[in-house]
Amino acid sequence: MALSLKILPSSSCVDMYGSPDQTCTYSISGHVVICLAASSGLLSRQGPSRFQLQSLSLTFEGQSELVTEPTGYAGARLFTVTDELVQQPYELYDEGYDATEWHVTFDLRLPGWLPPTDVFGDCHQSPPGTQYALYASARICSLGSSSSWISLCTPSVFRYKTVEALPCPVVINRYAIPPLADSTWPMTRFSVTPLPKDEQPHRSLSATGIPIDIFKQLEVIVSIPQRVSVDQETLPLSLRFRAPNMPADIATRFTISEFTVMLDQSDRYRRVQCLSLTKHPIPRASLQPPHRSLRHPHPVRALYEMGVCTAAENVILQDTFTLLRDAHKVKFCVDNGMPLLCIARPESWFTMRTSVPFTKNSIERGRWTGSHCIRPTGAGPFLETRHSLQISLACELTGIDGEPTLRERLQFSLPVEFVRTRAAHSSASAYEAAANAIAMPPLVPYDLPVYSHLYHSNGDRKIDHSEQLPQYSPNPDGACALLTDTDDAAVHK
Repeated sequence: MALSLKILPSSSCVDMYGSPDQTCTYSISGHVVICLAASSGLLSRQGPSRFQLQSLSLTFEGQSELVTEPTGYAGARLFTVTDELVQQPYELYDEGYDATEWHVTFDLRLPGWLPPTDVFGDCHQSPPGTQYALYASARICSLGSSSSWISLCTPSVFRYKTVEALPCPVVINRYAIPPLADSTWPMTRFSVTPLPKDEQPHRSLSATGIPIDIFKQLEVIVSIPQRVSVDQETLPLSLRFRAPNMPADIATRFTISEFTVMLDQSDRYRRVQCLSLTKHPIPRASLQPPHRSLRHPHPVRALYEMGVCTAAENVILQDTFTLLRDAHKVKFCVDNGMPLLCIARPESWFTMRTSVPFTKNSIERGRWTGSHCIRPTGAGPFLETRHSLQISLACELTGIDGEPTLRERLQFSLPVEFVRTRAAHSSASAYEAAANAIAMPPLVPYDLPVYSHLYHSNGDRKIDHSEQLPQYSPNPDGACALLTDTDDAAVHK
């Protein structure tokens, strides 16, 4: 008989919500299948056999690896937890069938700070990045068979063996908590002071000769969503202008003819673990490579350990690319220019609203295979992703008495937070009707009870004997009283 293990989780994904949080926990449950199947062969035994399951352990482990040509290879163990599913030896008896199975349930608690599953770096040989998996290992002892003469000749040292299951990948997703009011996040306002790109301290004129004080009198308010889903196709944008303190003679000659928008993503790779990750309880240095190797390291790791390839120390690689479609910038023209004379009053605002289209895969080719795709804003072990919205204003100052028109570009940059959201409910109408009828609580991750608190190790449900039922007492008349139609009518009068 051949013994094998198989891990069957209740779900191959663990969905986490909100920002990484150490005080929040999640659960992954399922069962490990122990299968005894009949083996074929000349010397295989015919009849029932007995095994003793001495131990059965289940391990959840996460790792992150970075592989690029400039940085080389770097790996880290993010988290590991092991649960002993069998506390004492248990005898397995196949009863002579072709295959016999035992199911051992498990429930593991996972911390809420784990980075999501991701693929980044050079994916030419094998995709590196952040990944998680379940591992099961069993220690068994063969007790022989009544009809097998081979077991009588087998030394006891060969009766013990370790059986391991194939790794079971687990995907960790991190989603943003959606807004309660509607499907969009509220707009965030930024009050900015646009200045020329080459503006220097203690300088009164720009490169084109326009006084810097004119730009400082321009008030600009930019509104963008608090968060943007990576599944969206456009980014709403609102610009508001006014210049209440600008002199009238200058406001009549100062116009804004166009503005351009650039949406960039900056991926920052580093061999040293990100500082934001060191705040979390990752395994100590003695459990990290090279002191203890990862369970499934990248194939290129062996080349660096043997000295064939060398990795540079303290290298930070920043890769910035555009997320705009078919262009590096989007230009919006203002018909006949926007004179500031119409907004020279404190109560007047000139407002422009538009939507900036973006794509999930940049048109720019990456430095290596598998890069230049949109990612949520955040920091992982070796990769930090940031997004920025750069706005440039084309301004003109018309000359007087035959003087030439002066042109200048003002620019400023705003941070944008991209997040990943869960797919909408399949029945939107039913969900909206229920939301209107009942005040739904905020969607937050709940701490579910541990499986062992509800069930015994053999699968039987635990009974709370602290709450006793009232003691039974027989009817004093010795029989149950029947309620007639007349009595029933009397009751309802």
